[in-house]
Amino acid sequence: MKLKRVNSVSKNKENSNIFPNPNYRPDQWREIIDEKIVTNNLDTQSKVDTIDRIKETGIPVIDKSNALMNKINNLINEAKHTAEQKSQEAEELRKKAEQQKQLAEEMKKKAEEQEQLAQELNKRITTDELTGCFNLIHYEVLKNHWDRQRNNDNKFGLIFIDINDLKVVNDNFGHSAGDKLITETVNYLKTKFREADSIIRIGGDELIIFCKNENNNNDFKKNLEEKMADIWQKASPIQIVFADGLTNEIDMSFAYGVAVFDTKEGDKEVEDVQKRADKLMYKKKKEMKKEKAKAHQIPTNQTIANQTEVEI
Repeated sequence: MKLKRVNSVSKNKENSNIFPNPNYRPDQWREIIDEKIVTNNLDTQSKVDTIDRIKETGIPVIDKSNALMNKINNLINEAKHTAEQKSQEAEELRKKAEQQKQLAEEMKKKAEEQEQLAQELNKRITTDELTGCFNLIHYEVLKNHWDRQRNNDNKFGLIFIDINDLKVVNDNFGHSAGDKLITETVNYLKTKFREADSIIRIGGDELIIFCKNENNNNDFKKNLEEKMADIWQKASPIQIVFADGLTNEIDMSFAYGVAVFDTKEGDKEVEDVQKRADKLMYKKKKEMKKEKAKAHQIPTNQTIANQTEVEI
């Protein structure tokens, strides 16, 4: 039991022996038992005055009709009920928030799956099945992109490549050997160029390497030409293994032409650069034919039907 007393000036000194301090009257003690207010021997106040007094002073007063206690209990019950309602509302909001979070995570996961699927589909569409490099569809996308740009002078270059002797290899060793010649040539070129450059197989034995001049190098074309001359010079023969276990070597050989976008050359779109690179490639190819024919001591005017061994 806890006792709480209210400060009040005593009008008489009876019971002073019981209460040493004469300023306290025994009828003004309050007993707080089991958290209930028990009041004794004080004048009754109005309900409003009683509640206000409790709010202001914290001192309970007598209420013989129990109206005060009932009011307090009602207020407590209302507060508890409101708290329970708020708690239920908060729990419902928490559940809804959790559901929304779960839904958002599911939508994010689906979006990521769709993005991955789109990337895989795009890769499949734009990748050459034999070599794993880009294909003609990717090249068309590149052309459309750069054709929409302005002032492309010296911004990119094209290397047009034609693999030599593919028909000879197919006729003499089979198409699997021809496929290996194409694949090994592409793999060799991949080791010599940056990821930013696009190696594209536009069909058969023809390749295009699309190179961006990322550093705006004024010697961009010269650097590409020197790079390709070094790559061409260092190309190594390819080992072909046949079903019976026998092996044979095939020279990795190709002709190439290098062109960089230049309005002074009349370039208006990527196709113009490609045509100039293609023209330079065929010029290189003729030079290689003459050198090879001379090495085999075959007249250069001999018909194509009789130069199977040196066909390029």
